[in-house]
Amino acid sequence: MTTEGAIVIVIIILAVIIAVGLAFLLIRLAKSERKINPVLTVILILVVIGAGYALINGGRDSFLKADLTPDSQEKTDYWPRDTMILQEINDLEPLQEKSWKKLSPDEKVAALQKVADIESRHLGIDEATEIKVKRQKMPYTRIGQFDPTDQSVAVNSIYLDQGTPYLLINTTCHEIYHGYEMYLVNAMADRKISRKQHTYDKAQQYLNEFSNYKDGSADFAGYYGQACEADARTYAEDAVMSYRTQINAHYGRNAINNKQKKYLIKDPGTNEMFYVIPDLDNVDGTNR
Repeated sequence: MTTEGAIVIVIIILAVIIAVGLAFLLIRLAKSERKINPVLTVILILVVIGAGYALINGGRDSFLKADLTPDSQEKTDYWPRDTMILQEINDLEPLQEKSWKKLSPDEKVAALQKVADIESRHLGIDEATEIKVKRQKMPYTRIGQFDPTDQSVAVNSIYLDQGTPYLLINTTCHEIYHGYEMYLVNAMADRKISRKQHTYDKAQQYLNEFSNYKDGSADFAGYYGQACEADARTYAEDAVMSYRTQINAHYGRNAINNKQKKYLIKDPGTNEMFYVIPDLDNVDGTNR
């Protein structure tokens, strides 16, 4: 049990004791022959109710924070993604499809950097491990990748030019989560995560997979089934729907849509046209 959890239990017990004590006092006063001052009684009841509410409400907030904050960042405030999206909604305007088409490559990178900043705070990655977004030339079979050498998310310039906001947000969040996985592995190596914390087992699993990583070139099923990839896919799918929901609610229906199940992309090197299926991740999702 965490320290915050123990505090919550103590607070609840104290609230119950106060309530029982008040009830017992009122019963004793009612049975006695002494006249009860109604004004004083009401004031006493209100004070006790207020104190009990403050205790329980404060305990609940502590519990939520303890439950949601990543174990490796117990001293870092938890930032709900939807709250941060609403706070930054004006700066996320370029992610609308009608705006996205007009942006330069650098402006698109800046828009995706805002997403990266939100996700880094949401995951509890400290400011010293700032993750930057950059564009990079890559084979058409790769939409993006996390680069551990400089803690960055590299987005394929082909997809930055031709892809939709939905695809690029999904990719950015997927790669940010890979950064978080490596962050956990490093935290475990630095003994910032103890064996008692629930993230320890995940960090150990990620370490084992990174040490024997299947890149999909020879065994796509093996690549796809790795926990580090499955977790990143699940995280990104949840994240991109949050951005779509909040941006559409603010700027209008279908400001971002996800109707495309596959994208027709042109390889600028060969002028060859091919389909990319984003749900198959960002190693080889092509379907010629």
